[in-house]
Amino acid sequence: MSDSVPAVIEYLRERRLLVIFDCCEHVIDAVAELAERLYQEAPRVSILATSRERLRVEGESAIQLAALDNPPLQSVLSAAEIDRFAATRLFADRAAAAFVDDQISDQDAEVIADICRKLDGNALAIELVAGQVSKYGLQETSSLLDGKLGILLRGRRTAVPRHQTLKATVEWSYQLLDEAQKSLLQRLSIFVGSFSADDAEAVGTTDDDDRDVLTSLEALVEKSLVVVLRGAGSVRYRLLDSTKAYANEKLMAETDPMALKRRHAGHIVRLLQKRRSENLPPTSARAENRLLLGDVIAALQWSFSSDGDRDLAPILAAGATSLFISLSMLNECRRWCEKALAILPSTNDTAKTALVLNAALGHSLMLTEGNRDRARMAMERALELAESLDDKPNQFRLLCRMHMYFRRTGEISMLVPIARRLESLGNALGDPAALSAAHTLLSVGYHLIGDQLTAQSHIDVVLHLKEYEKVQPSHYAFHRSPYIASARCQWLLGYPEQARTMASRLEDADNSPDAVTYCIALIWGATVFQWLRDWKRVDGFAKRVIVHARDHSLRPYLMVGLAIEGETLLADGQLNAGLALLKSSVANLHSEQYELYIPRFEGSMARALLKQGRGDEARALIDSTIERIQQDGDYFEMPELLRIKGKVMAYQKDMDGAREAFSSAIDLADRQGALAWRLRAAMSNLRLLKGTAEVHTALSDLEATYNRFTEGFDTPDLVDAKTLLSRYSSALAQS
Repeated sequence: MSDSVPAVIEYLRERRLLVIFDCCEHVIDAVAELAERLYQEAPRVSILATSRERLRVEGESAIQLAALDNPPLQSVLSAAEIDRFAATRLFADRAAAAFVDDQISDQDAEVIADICRKLDGNALAIELVAGQVSKYGLQETSSLLDGKLGILLRGRRTAVPRHQTLKATVEWSYQLLDEAQKSLLQRLSIFVGSFSADDAEAVGTTDDDDRDVLTSLEALVEKSLVVVLRGAGSVRYRLLDSTKAYANEKLMAETDPMALKRRHAGHIVRLLQKRRSENLPPTSARAENRLLLGDVIAALQWSFSSDGDRDLAPILAAGATSLFISLSMLNECRRWCEKALAILPSTNDTAKTALVLNAALGHSLMLTEGNRDRARMAMERALELAESLDDKPNQFRLLCRMHMYFRRTGEISMLVPIARRLESLGNALGDPAALSAAHTLLSVGYHLIGDQLTAQSHIDVVLHLKEYEKVQPSHYAFHRSPYIASARCQWLLGYPEQARTMASRLEDADNSPDAVTYCIALIWGATVFQWLRDWKRVDGFAKRVIVHARDHSLRPYLMVGLAIEGETLLADGQLNAGLALLKSSVANLHSEQYELYIPRFEGSMARALLKQGRGDEARALIDSTIERIQQDGDYFEMPELLRIKGKVMAYQKDMDGAREAFSSAIDLADRQGALAWRLRAAMSNLRLLKGTAEVHTALSDLEATYNRFTEGFDTPDLVDAKTLLSRYSSALAQS
């Protein structure tokens, strides 16, 4: 070509025209030389070159042609929106040109959107696939794309050979690579999702291979075979699906892939270990874990396969547990923990791995299958291992999980002793975050046994430390905001306005580091609004719990959400529907040994039965509830349950029994520091004693109770109390 260049330049030197070099990557060096000479010596000539890589010559201005725009991954595309996106519009046009005349339905539109996403918006690939719809049908074409069809489809006979099949298009580019670039492209096909430069180096070399991976990676990017993804301060890479399928086919045909899969799995283990030590903020951690998820699952599937590495498999599964938990993929976590423990030998060398696997298994079992013995036994085994290894951080994590387990089973008496052990470990660790966790769980324990003043004192310690704001979901397996317990404490202590403000903060999912915490926050927040009789807010919280629990396969929380929904039906006067939903939800909670919220729901059921005139059933239910609670000691809702019992007994004309129940409720509320329960019991007692000699004492008691409040006078209980005081004071003055 060098002999003809001067003649070409001389011919073009004074001419004004456009010279096009189309698809010139296979002769890139010669085209670059000619283009630069033309730029320098024929100034009126404009040059347009299309290529998979830049010419890298003087005067070059490169425009990267992006893929056709696709519907967003999480969106739902309707038939009317097909033309909104270039990829789906092209697909529909080419399918119609291939004698597909059927009207596109909304369901078809979703399939088309899925196909275009699989093809990465590649125009040629979309044309080729759309041309097959008349042969296979839309749904079958989509299914075939998950196999090898995506790199074999045939296009127009009149197209140049490299455009007649998608495979030929990719092969055209592949054959222009040098051996190092071909080898790297094949190896990069091992990644399920995107990858970093470090990832590329990890799989792109072997111990006896010193080739420059980054240079080859840069070349693949320049040749448009690797796509660059730029984020906030980071650069990642990915292969288009068609390129990946072709490169993977070459990998399987030309090399033994087992060594590469072992190298990939080992690299994933190191990434997981690094991720565990980074302690990133929750949002960043979840984003990073989502990027890694596909490769983690692929590595697990290989390592546990018949061709896999049985020694590496349990270590990989243990490393993946924190990733699965942070993404609320608890069923996935449970499955791999069970598989790993089944093959893990019981030796001193494997004790640390066994600890992590048992801890994660107990946690995931508890949250997905209920509070059964398997969950407790797994956590107890992990705690034994942590103690034998003198591993105080993991002892702390496991005691946090045991605290949750006994909360859920309703064994409330276990909570404060466990939290005291946590406080001792927190002091030994010398970590303010650990002390913050310990005091938060102490507040929860004291709140649930009914000591509200002590509970609030521990919350005040946490708020003073401010360390809870920095605690990550993986940090000691603890991530509770102190406001979750404080909202309920404030209402019980007689500060309904403060309680309302705190409970409102619990509604925002963005404030919560994971799915479990958000469910807990919603449930406890709903309780406050139930006490405030703001049933619209209660219903909103319940619906969020139900959706969130279903999305994350958290069946126990789903049952709680449905039970709260049942309470809103009762408040709306739909007694039969509400009772039916509560009854089925409570039965399911009992079957999963999730007892924590059942007393509240049974109290609601007893009130509803009373409204229906079913006094005997209400009495039997409330008596059994109280008896069951008393077997484990004090409980924060006992004053309210005693008040409900008093109302049932009054309905049954057992006035002495009702008087005793209300008196017990008032005395217990005083011992618990629960001014809100005392107010309710004092109102019920005044109504009971109407027309008796004791009504004056009851009226004075209610007035003294009311006067102890300093806020919230527009809330329902205080409005009712003021109305009662006015009515009874006037009646007594006239008598």
